[in-house]
Amino acid sequence: MIDRGANGLSWTAARTQSRRKKRRPRVCTQLVANAPNDGYTVLIADTPFAANHSIYAKAGYDPIKSFTPITQLATTPLMLVINPSLPAASVQDFIQTILRR
Repeated sequence: MIDRGANGLSWTAARTQSRRKKRRPRVCTQLVANAPNDGYTVLIADTPFAANHSIYAKAGYDPIKSFTPITQLATTPLMLVINPSLPAASVQDFIQTILRR
């Protein structure tokens, strides 16, 4: 299963989502976390996989305890972008601006 956001569902995730229309996209990760440990179920996940556990009180899985990493398939650059009207030229400036507000 490939757990993707709502606008990037793979064919497997889309089939899973269609059966569980009211559930959030992380349902694939929850299904794999609770699947039998028999080697027949594999999860390909990206950044939200690790972030969801910190964002949601009940993510339904623990990214460290529920899975065993096999390999890294790809790397993707991540960027932090802000509105140009904010008076920040660095991440440190941005954090200070947030803290002042």
